[in-house]
Amino acid sequence: MEVVAEIYDEVADDTEPHSVILAERRLDARPMARNGGSPMSAAADEVHAQ
Repeated sequence: MEVVAEIYDEVADDTEPHSVILAERRLDARPMARNGGSPMSAAADEVHAQ
């Protein structure tokens, strides 16, 4: 729940755009792993096919 409060604070303080820019820079340095083929991804495919 702390993350949600932090997001609302950033929007209220107008610092959200800066946070997005910093997050993008972090992704350039440390890309997220692909999740395709994970057990959760496979379950989602099955659910969406119904």
